[in-house]
Amino acid sequence: MKQAILLTILVLGSIRLNAQIQTGVFRNPPTNTDYNFFVRRGGGAALYVNQADSASPILRLGSKTTSPGGGLVFSVENNGYVGIKTITPQAPLHIAENDASINTPRAAILLSRYWASATNARAGAIFEYSDGAKDKLVLAVSGNGGALTTPIDISQAKMTIQADGNIGIGTTTPGEKLSVNGNIRAKEIKVETANWPDYVFKPDYPLIPLNKVESFIKENGHLPGVLSAKEVAEKGVAVGANQAILLKKIEELTLHMIRLEKENATLKNRLQLIEDKMKDEVSSDKN
Repeated sequence: MKQAILLTILVLGSIRLNAQIQTGVFRNPPTNTDYNFFVRRGGGAALYVNQADSASPILRLGSKTTSPGGGLVFSVENNGYVGIKTITPQAPLHIAENDASINTPRAAILLSRYWASATNARAGAIFEYSDGAKDKLVLAVSGNGGALTTPIDISQAKMTIQADGNIGIGTTTPGEKLSVNGNIRAKEIKVETANWPDYVFKPDYPLIPLNKVESFIKENGHLPGVLSAKEVAEKGVAVGANQAILLKKIEELTLHMIRLEKENATLKNRLQLIEDKMKDEVSSDKN
């Protein structure tokens, strides 16, 4: 029944829809019981629908060939998976670029607001999967209504995921697990780091005397063990390590303050003894 309806709609010759003539050839040879085959005008297989068994593909679209299984660009498999440029989709939607001659980045998925012309496409987002050296997925958004370009321009790329797991925001070449070319705002950031500097409070810790710290500062312009301004400008700051360094300096400063407080207390006691002695001597002289 379904075949009869399909044959009625796609008749040999021409079909008139909304006052437009659609021409093409619907082929279903008498000896063929496996598929319905529609060839578009000008040659080249356009569509064939499987009717052989429940294990074969439901529908496939081909191009540039009259063979029903050749030049396939779209496939709907029996399990519901859809393949674009692949006949073996591994997911509900599987998009592949199988042209080995392509050596430049190509868009796998393009989302656009509208397509005004070939040279003025106001695209909303584009996903890119290879740069010829390292696979990556790039999410890009054009600005000011302009068209996206391939390869992706750095000004259009918003997020990059590389095959090594590195993620970039505002950069297409992330060198860390998360590289951000811009500002970050968060409620809280938790950084894990090893060798937290509680060792400063151990009895055998070599606390640098303040006079040597002063000499180091005069010579180098920064505290011992702390990155210089030049190093920070060139390499940046590792937040976890820098927090440990700052805590270490606070702990060292605390030890110096404890020592100075003890010395100050000793001096006050000695001064009090001297004052008491002087009072006693004055009192003796009066008597």
